[in-house]
Amino acid sequence: MSAPKTQVVRVSCPSMDYDVHVGAGILSEVGAITRESCGGGRCCVISETNVAPLYLERVSQSLAEAGYEVSSLVFEAGERSKNVRTLSWLLEGLAERGLTRDDCVVALGGGVTGDIAGLSAAMYLRGIKVVQVPTSLLAMVDSSVGGKVAIDLEAGKNLAGAFWQPRAVVADVTCLHSLSHELLTDSCGEVIKHAVLADDALLEEVRTLHQTIVEDQAYVRNYEDNWRSTVVNDDTGTMAYTYIRLIYTLNNGLKVERYYDLPLTKYRMGQEGTYDRLLDELVNSEAM
Repeated sequence: MSAPKTQVVRVSCPSMDYDVHVGAGILSEVGAITRESCGGGRCCVISETNVAPLYLERVSQSLAEAGYEVSSLVFEAGERSKNVRTLSWLLEGLAERGLTRDDCVVALGGGVTGDIAGLSAAMYLRGIKVVQVPTSLLAMVDSSVGGKVAIDLEAGKNLAGAFWQPRAVVADVTCLHSLSHELLTDSCGEVIKHAVLADDALLEEVRTLHQTIVEDQAYVRNYEDNWRSTVVNDDTGTMAYTYIRLIYTLNNGLKVERYYDLPLTKYRMGQEGTYDRLLDELVNSEAM
């Protein structure tokens, strides 16, 4: 039985409620979803140099058809752009484009874009609305939901940030077809960690579906639903944030190894068979 074109997961937080829309070919619906959830007259799409050539025109057209005066800001792709300099440039850009408290930002891209665009929205005029449009698997199943937005400092990763919930999330799973095998493999590691910590049924689903994950929007929807119910419903940074920090420990350790050339780990990012070996070891560990 085929899944419907769009599935919706309702997220309830102390600060606000919002919907996560998951489907195939739904970038054309970004405008209507933004109009319904944000209102306003102007919208700035923040993206990066890898994603913008693929999707910026389509998203901007959808927003224009929904009645927005649309502008865009595109920064250099990569984690190294998630810094104070890029943040300052984005904030100046929002001001130059005349956005007001009634207007909104659309974050179009992966986790880096969602983080820095979300933080820009949280800071500009003491906070304007943001819609997250994740284009990577990791952003779809994790960083676009929950309102965790941040930049890196020289002292470390994600040390300056805020909790700023989106007004909506639009996850078009057809965007995953543009990702490399390495990036998909890396992203699956985040799914594995959450499944090991929270949900045996989801872990078994990961075992079954990991070869066809790109084609299965129901999988992304099910993961969003599980993540929402266990973590996202608390945006105050108490017990839920402790849970989040536990999930991120392995992932950030691997990123440090990758970016700073520390001694080789047996789970080097993107290495052939990394996904299967990590899954088997986590599941079969005596500690579990």
